[in-house]
Amino acid sequence: MMKVNKKGFNYAKQLINAGKVDNDSDWDFSAEDGNKLLGNDDWGNYGKWFLGVDENSEPETKGHFKFPFGKDGKVYRKALSAIRQRAAQFKHTEIFDAAGELFEMLDTEEKNIDMKTIDKRHIDRIEETETHYVIHYLKEGKYEEEVIEEVIEEEEVAKGDHDEDMYRTLTKKEGFERRTFTTTEMRLDSKNDRRVVGYASVFNSMSENLGGFRELISERAFDDVMEDSVVALINHDMNYPLARTDNGTLTLSVDSKGLRYSFDVPEGLSYGNDLLINLRAGNISQSSFGFIVEEDSWERKDGEHIRTIEKVARLIDVSPVTIPAYPEASAQVSTVAQRNLNLQKEKHENQKEEQDLHKRNLMELKLKIIKNNKKNG
Repeated sequence: MMKVNKKGFNYAKQLINAGKVDNDSDWDFSAEDGNKLLGNDDWGNYGKWFLGVDENSEPETKGHFKFPFGKDGKVYRKALSAIRQRAAQFKHTEIFDAAGELFEMLDTEEKNIDMKTIDKRHIDRIEETETHYVIHYLKEGKYEEEVIEEVIEEEEVAKGDHDEDMYRTLTKKEGFERRTFTTTEMRLDSKNDRRVVGYASVFNSMSENLGGFRELISERAFDDVMEDSVVALINHDMNYPLARTDNGTLTLSVDSKGLRYSFDVPEGLSYGNDLLINLRAGNISQSSFGFIVEEDSWERKDGEHIRTIEKVARLIDVSPVTIPAYPEASAQVSTVAQRNLNLQKEKHENQKEEQDLHKRNLMELKLKIIKNNKKNG
């Protein structure tokens, strides 16, 4: 659940009252900016630069803090504008109201108006059309409307079924799993230097040990999920959407090698530009995908348990990633898979006991025959 970060809200007000404001510069907030604020794990300093907190995330993690409003000792007007647009899109009304109040403070500082003369407005509801959002306010018992016509490109790719709540719900399902592959096919298109092309999954490629078993993905695994609503993210982070199948910006296909994806990084998307720079430098060569399995099969081969994913029930996201490739540390295995592995191990142990019993019976029979032969001889 998204809530207003009171510490961040109060700190933003202090900065505005002190005149520490940037009204003109473009806004972006990179990983480097975040690391600079964090320093040596100074979460108190890091958190006060964010207007929202995600109560479903661990407190001292970057995922807990949402909606950065400034950096370098200043509140950025364009950061507040981006926050209002995104909060309206995801219907985070408390965040929208808080950013609006900070906006009013900025305007008041510019016009030197007493804050007491500003009317407080509260959101009654938010409506979304194909081209804009309509914010319905309740002001002094009367309704007013405000239309937000500009929807910034990096927020456009994130709307639909894959909002933060939906994504979180899917990734917490019992059968949810995640895999990472290293592939030389993760690259930029030779004819379009903003188009990312890669394979989220490679067929019939034996994994490393995933915690007691190894794994293959069948060529038919994705047959029934190619029409799913899928989002492309950086490192599986919903704060960094890149493209979506719903709006046609993400293309998925299956060939003899695996599950292929491609998308164009939108112009002006700061973290997208960072991705392009890392791809050009060869710093990123790994792709990952999140999914839920419908059907798998197991066998024991050369002393190892081998799982084959036969059919995927739900394809959730594809992501260029910077985490290590496919060993145990990078594989999120579902509890369902672990149960199936345990059943496979139990089945193997039972078979082994039956074989051992059969061997003992044969040995006893042979001994009896030998004794009888000696006795009769």
